[in-house]
Amino acid sequence: MLLSVVIPVFNEAEVLPLTLQELRRVLGNLGCEWEAVFVNDGSNDLTAEIIGAEARRDRRIKVIHFARNFGHQLAVTAGLDFASGDAVVVMDADLQDPPDLLPQMLGLYNEGYDVVSPQRISRESDSHLKRWTARAFYWIMRKMVDPRLQPQVGDFRLFSRAAVLSIRQFREQHRFMRGLVAWLGLREVVIPFERQPRVAGETKYPFWKMLRFAWTAISSFSAMPLRMAISCGIILTVLGAMYS
Repeated sequence: MLLSVVIPVFNEAEVLPLTLQELRRVLGNLGCEWEAVFVNDGSNDLTAEIIGAEARRDRRIKVIHFARNFGHQLAVTAGLDFASGDAVVVMDADLQDPPDLLPQMLGLYNEGYDVVSPQRISRESDSHLKRWTARAFYWIMRKMVDPRLQPQVGDFRLFSRAAVLSIRQFREQHRFMRGLVAWLGLREVVIPFERQPRVAGETKYPFWKMLRFAWTAISSFSAMPLRMAISCGIILTVLGAMYS
């Protein structure tokens, strides 16, 4: 069996040496073949140099370089397109997605689940604003996009090969991966975990970026914008008829 680990990276030079160390420690004890696919999303620090050197030293380390920053969701998409594993894990490089969960996730995959989704049960390391915006984000997504969306579940997931092939069929430029997974209705299991503080570097999802991400999700997976436009058109038509 081959396990692929897809890791989008954007200016993560500070944390990458520790991430690589932890990945090798955990993956080396899984008892299966593995590959790590890093997607460099247009970093302008030493990220490209670090993962490039690792790839030259270890053929299990693969690297995809973007010419510019295209965003996390497209980086995940590229990694899923490139990964060749029987199971594929998507995780961030900051170690808030703990590699120590991989054995449990792989065990559930072996039980027949197509999607294994770690769910954050604690965000104590985040600021009050970050926790509030995260709760608001998931509430809005479940109300306006898809009630099947799992609360406090991000892009840290394990996918079976069948799930990866299904996701590959969708080629939208503006993507919301969590919505795709919910819409597909694959056999999914949720496991709780404690979200740890970032080991190094800064978050790549400040408040304004979270708002833009939410709007992309709503406009991609909800008819709400269309309903709003139709409602506004009807109101303006009625007002125009009244004053004509």
